[in-house]
Amino acid sequence: METLRVFFSAIIFITGIVLIAAVIGDFYWGSLFVAIACFVIAYFLWPSKKRGQREQENSFLDIVELVIELPVEMTIWVFRLLGRMLRSKDGGIDVDIDF
Repeated sequence: METLRVFFSAIIFITGIVLIAAVIGDFYWGSLFVAIACFVIAYFLWPSKKRGQREQENSFLDIVELVIELPVEMTIWVFRLLGRMLRSKDGGIDVDIDF
């Protein structure tokens, strides 16, 4: 079962990359949204070692996991950063940039 999840997740991720390449060539909103959906589906379908779904040690799968999880993790990181910047100390919305 884990092998099927790895296979389908990799295929869906590669499909997302191909759609992003198609968007770069000839921009189409539908391709962009489907590519983003492919990245998200591949992220949740992948049996992540970090989330405790994969027990075996395999350096190749660890590298593939890093590549598949990178787009979603970077997006989550950007939204968390924006949330911290826009959150004020008293609970309202405020731009709070600390240097």
